[in-house]
Amino acid sequence: MIGIITLNDIREVILNTDLYDVILAYEIMNTDFHSIEIDTEINKALKEFELNDFWNLVVTEKGKYRGFISKSNIFSKYLSSWTKRQAEDI
Repeated sequence: MIGIITLNDIREVILNTDLYDVILAYEIMNTDFHSIEIDTEINKALKEFELNDFWNLVVTEKGKYRGFISKSNIFSKYLSSWTKRQAEDI
């Protein structure tokens, strides 16, 4: 994993079709990204989100890319779990 491209990174390119055939991924990729290992506890991931004001983190396994984790996905799963428990208590 050497870099990521986010919507913010390509916003200008998307709006300028003349650049589609001349700009290369490495020219706009962000090499300053944070990652967490796949076995990181969720509390540590949440701290990483908060400390760096991130919404997404790269997930790696022994340094190899495995995917992304998003703060919104964690909160959605938490809310779903909490709602399910509340319904079971009724």
